[in-house]
Amino acid sequence: MRAADSHSDYRPFRRSGKGVIFTHTDGTSVFVRGLRPGDSRAYGDHLLRLSSQDRRARFNATLTDSGVRRHVDGLEWSETLLFGAHADGILCGAAELIEFRKSHDCEIALSVEKVYQHHAIGRMLMATLLVSGSLLGLERMTLYFRNDNVRMRNLAREFGARMTPSPDLVEAEITNSRLAI
Repeated sequence: MRAADSHSDYRPFRRSGKGVIFTHTDGTSVFVRGLRPGDSRAYGDHLLRLSSQDRRARFNATLTDSGVRRHVDGLEWSETLLFGAHADGILCGAAELIEFRKSHDCEIALSVEKVYQHHAIGRMLMATLLVSGSLLGLERMTLYFRNDNVRMRNLAREFGARMTPSPDLVEAEITNSRLAI
C-alpha cells in the first residue's frame, strides 16, 4: 500500500479526457481545460459576471460591458492561450497567456468570480499557465496587478515572482529559472 492510500480516498487531481478535475478540500469540483474560439461567448459571459471590483482587478481599469465584449471579440486566438475553470456547469474562472511576438516573453491575466474565490481556482489556473508557458519555451511571464490586490500579490509571491511596484501597479515577473511549481 502506498502512503497516499493510507490517508483517505481524497485525490485533489483527476485526469479527464480533455482537462483536469480539481477537487477542493471543501468538496467543490472544478474542471480546468483549454478554451477555444468556440468558447468566446462563455468567456465573455464569465468576464461580464465579474463584480466591478474584480473586473477592475482583472483589467487594471474600469471596463464597461461593451469594453469587455470588445476585449473578447478582439482576442487573437493564435497568440493567446486561454484556460477555463468550470464549476457547477459554468465557466467561473479564466487564465489568459498573451505571447509577445518575436520574443520569449508573455503577459498573463487571471479572473475568478467572487462566489468561487478562496477555492484555490486562481492558484490552479496560475500553475496551468506557468507550466504551459514553460513548455512553450517562454522565458519570462509577467503579471500586472493593482497595488491594493493583496490576493494577487500573495499568489505571485507563492510562484516565485520578482515584483516591481509603481504608484498604481505592480509588475510581477516570473522566469523559468525562478519558477516555483
